[in-house]
Amino acid sequence: MAVRQRRALDRWYIVVQRCMRIRRGTMVTSEWKWEALSAAACEAYETVRWREACHLWDRARELAADLPAGDPRRAASASNFGITLFTAGQMPDARAAFEDAVALWASGLAWIDTMEMSVAARSSVFHLRMEQRHMASYQAFRRSRNKDLLRGSIALTKFNLALVKYHLNLDREADELIEESIRLRRTSCGATDPQFATMLQVFSARLESLGRRCDADGHDAEAPRCLCETAKTRLAVWTSERPSELCDQRRLLAAAYLTALVHGRDFM
Repeated sequence: MAVRQRRALDRWYIVVQRCMRIRRGTMVTSEWKWEALSAAACEAYETVRWREACHLWDRARELAADLPAGDPRRAASASNFGITLFTAGQMPDARAAFEDAVALWASGLAWIDTMEMSVAARSSVFHLRMEQRHMASYQAFRRSRNKDLLRGSIALTKFNLALVKYHLNLDREADELIEESIRLRRTSCGATDPQFATMLQVFSARLESLGRRCDADGHDAEAPRCLCETAKTRLAVWTSERPSELCDQRRLLAAAYLTALVHGRDFM
C-alpha cells in the first residue's frame, strides 16, 4: 500500500477516535474502536476497496488481541485476517488463520454460557412482565439463539477455509468442509440468508465442474430465491439489531455480523 494511502487511512482512524464518544463524553474504548474499524473494513471489502479493508482489519486485529479469552470478536478478527492473507495469495498462512479462527469460535460458544443476559427491550408492558416472570426460560432461549448466530459465523469461516484448501489442491478435504459449512449455515441462519445463497452458488459451480450437473442445477435454483427474499445486508442487520449500550449482547452481534465471507470476485 502506498505511503500516502496508509497515512490517509491513519487519519481516518484518528477521526473515528475523536468522533465516536460514549454518552458521558469520555473517549471511546478500544471495544468501540474495534467495532468501527471492523464495520468500515467490511463495507470497504464489499465495495472492492480491498486494500483499505485489509488495513482496517489489521488495525482491528491489533485491538482484538487485548480482548478477554473466549470473546467471539477475537474469532471474528482472526477470520477476517484470513481474508487479508487470502487476497494476498498467502494460502498456507490463510489456512492457519482460518483454522485458528475456528478454534476461537469454539471458545466463543463457551463464552455464551457465561455472558451477561440483559433484559431485552419489549414493545409492551405485558411482554416485559412475562420475561421478568420467566427469566430463566427466556435467557435459555436467547442463549440458544445466540449460539445459532455464532454457529453461522463458524460456517462462514469454514467456508473460507474450504476455498483456501481448493487453492492448496486439497480438493477432497475442501469438498467435505464446504458441504459441512453449507449445512451449518442453513440450520443456523435459515434458507433465506444471503451468505447461504452465495455458498450454494459456489458449491454448485464445484459440482458442475465434477460433472454432477443435476445436483448443481438444484443448488442454482435455490440460491436466487434466497437472494430475492433477503433484502438487508449483514451491515444493515448489524446496524438495526445492535443494542445502543456496550453489553455482552452487542459484543456477540458485532462478532457475528462483522465476520466476512470471501467474495466471489477473489476466487472465481
